[in-house]
Amino acid sequence: MAKKVALITLAVVILISTGCSSDKSEELLVNPSWEELKVFLWEDKTDQFPYTPEFTCEKFAKLVQNNAQKEGIRGAIVYIELGSPSNAGHALNAFETSDRGMVYIDCGGLLSEALFWQKSTESEPISYDTIINNFEVGRYYKPVSVFKPASTWGNMGKIVAIDNIEWKWKGW
Repeated sequence: MAKKVALITLAVVILISTGCSSDKSEELLVNPSWEELKVFLWEDKTDQFPYTPEFTCEKFAKLVQNNAQKEGIRGAIVYIELGSPSNAGHALNAFETSDRGMVYIDCGGLLSEALFWQKSTESEPISYDTIINNFEVGRYYKPVSVFKPASTWGNMGKIVAIDNIEWKWKGW
């Protein structure tokens, strides 16, 4: 129980310290190169939190969006609907890169609290940032690791609908 309280406290501290709105005006945001985006993703630690009923995919996407804007990077929050086996809504991020075009990134974090505490004792850095290739309605949502060692995500279902893409994020 103490670990859970510490984890939630840590998440709240990070959310407060990252702010609730962008530090950069929309006009100052830039579309990064793929390499610049990878540097941002590696340095951003949103993916290190466990997915919980309180800290869901939407909160991950909003935190990544806030952090990207603080770094002067333009990005979007994307809301989708997934078919079987997930049969649920999902949120992720999109970035228009200057050299690879639109890329869809899922920084959804660890799938369990136990992995968070195991990971926090490891010395080698790990990233759970993933890219979604072939992102379109009717295709399977299969996150693939941006970095090595690879994340182990399976098929989350077909993309049934892309509900909304929010480029102008105003904070929480």
